Amino acid sequence: KLEDTTQLRDILFKRNITDVDEMASVIESNCKSEIGTYWIRHHVQESWHRQRDETYAFSKTLKIFGQIKDDFRVGIISNCSHPFRMSFGDKFDLHGVEAFVYSYQESIMKPDPKLYRIALDKANAFPELSVMIGDDYENDILPALEVGMKAIWVPTPKELKKSISYHESNPSTSVLLSTVSELTTQLIENLIYE
Repeated sequence: KLEDTTQLRDILFKRNITDVDEMASVIESNCKSEIGTYWIRHHVQESWHRQRDETYAFSKTLKIFGQIKDDFRVGIISNCSHPFRMSFGDKFDLHGVEAFVYSYQESIMKPDPKLYRIALDKANAFPELSVMIGDDYENDILPALEVGMKAIWVPTPKELKKSISYHESNPSTSVLLSTVSELTTQLIENLIYE
């Protein structure tokens, strides 16, 4: 058994592993178990393929992405593993994205602000003229604000409880929306240039 879920998370999301057999070998070598390598390898392969098959995006999110990529430079920052990233790229039109920053390639994960600095560097962007749009307060919004970016938070139902204190503590550098359909080009421009 892996010592804790943090160790497994680090293997999945902080290591640049692009092959299912390599992933299985790394997990096997870190696993203190008597269950056998066949079981581990089978489940790693199953999980790897399930990630590829189950990749999805919300239709409203894709619509907004389509609207803003014509008016703004767009980057993606994601805690993900290789199969998820490959599937996402295969299933969705990412033409127009200037910077891709994935945790598994950088060996760090959100909410580490370094990931945001890497994205800003790759996009050759100034933090004060950049906006993070995210649904997770700790992973998306706080680190963006920490590096000097503005933020638009569209919380999931689970995240709604935090929304009032969030907006009150960051009124000039952030916007709180109840749904992604409220996101407009004008709203982003107003936030950047106010």
